[in-house]
Amino acid sequence: MKTKKIPLTIFLSSCLLVAQAQVTVNVDLTKPRVPMSKELIGAFFEDINYGADGGLYAELIQNRSFEYYPVQGYTTSGPLEAWSAIQQGGASVMLTVENSTPLNQNNPHYLNLVINQPGSVAGVKNAGFDGIALTKGDNYNFSVYLKRTTDYNEQVVVQLNRADGSVISSGTITSTSGEWKKYTLTLQSDATTADACLSILPKGKGSICLDMVSLFPQKTFRNRANGLRNDLAQTIADMKPKFLRFPGGCITHGRGLANAYRWKATVGDVAERTPNWNTWGYHQTYGLGFYEFF
Repeated sequence: MKTKKIPLTIFLSSCLLVAQAQVTVNVDLTKPRVPMSKELIGAFFEDINYGADGGLYAELIQNRSFEYYPVQGYTTSGPLEAWSAIQQGGASVMLTVENSTPLNQNNPHYLNLVINQPGSVAGVKNAGFDGIALTKGDNYNFSVYLKRTTDYNEQVVVQLNRADGSVISSGTITSTSGEWKKYTLTLQSDATTADACLSILPKGKGSICLDMVSLFPQKTFRNRANGLRNDLAQTIADMKPKFLRFPGGCITHGRGLANAYRWKATVGDVAERTPNWNTWGYHQTYGLGFYEFF
């Protein structure tokens, strides 16, 4: 038997001690190796660097439900991350994130948009994930939950805008309810750009509440609602992986049990999924969840 001695150093560690032991391993080089197929290639997915939200998951709006919050040592993102007021031509707008009358218990925060002076253009906009990428001629599904207050009963204009403010596409929600209600529009892009934004522009004065603001390309992977970005998912499919590992490593255990990955929170209506933050320094909607992975 042809053998080879390989000295190893084994470290046994815990939070308080490190022990070191010297051992010898005998390797028999005459025995056949375990056969392994060269075709056995798979894909590993973990939500690092916005791999899900802002990446494989096709949602174009960042912080769509206003549930971001800072976590010391991990993320400084606040509840208005990616959102900013639009105040042009003498307009005066106030944005506050509140939780007194939530959409549901899993999604407790929402935006209260107050227009003190309408000016020429007044409202709020979302910058997406460093810009919203649009393709000329493609349709995009917009949706939002709105709840008007007693002093507001006007139309709400929704626009896709270039970086210079010019309009790429526009639609109008003609009336709103005093209770939370979901509204939808289809917006067609007349330009290809990587740095668009979404603007929500209520007419007149008063306050209106917004939650779960969403913009989805109609062309998702295999045309699935709440689906995957077509180009990225198709690239993975073209690799023909024999297996797919998800949702990852460190993201699974998180920073302890309170922050661990909860599969039950990633199923059902996306408006009722409990979001989370991860150890890579940002928040997750869990829109890309259990069934979306499969």
